[in-house]
Amino acid sequence: MADAAATKSIDKFSKALSAFQLGTTHEVPAPLVQTFLAVARNEGKTVNELVELTNGNRSTVSRHLLDLSENLRNGAPGYGLLNRVRNPTDLRSVMFVLSPKGKNYLTQMRDIMEA
Repeated sequence: MADAAATKSIDKFSKALSAFQLGTTHEVPAPLVQTFLAVARNEGKTVNELVELTNGNRSTVSRHLLDLSENLRNGAPGYGLLNRVRNPTDLRSVMFVLSPKGKNYLTQMRDIMEA
């Protein structure tokens, strides 16, 4: 059984994940949340840079980034939490940043965790 401090942390984390889920029209798998948090910590990074930061598989991270953006990989509306931005120094490269909706989600999650 977890001690009181661990239980409080678990409860906060659960509430933060619930807040993340409630604003979407889809169930959000944990790896997608991890990718979202990686972008939140490292805005302006490319797919390759995020793959290195997450120790993930390139194709998986790429799919997650696409799903977290405007459209899911099947063409359906995506989560809309990330924006794809052209790299001004290399127009072939795309960087990922939080969208206004993504920033709102991050603020909600932070507020819950800091309460």
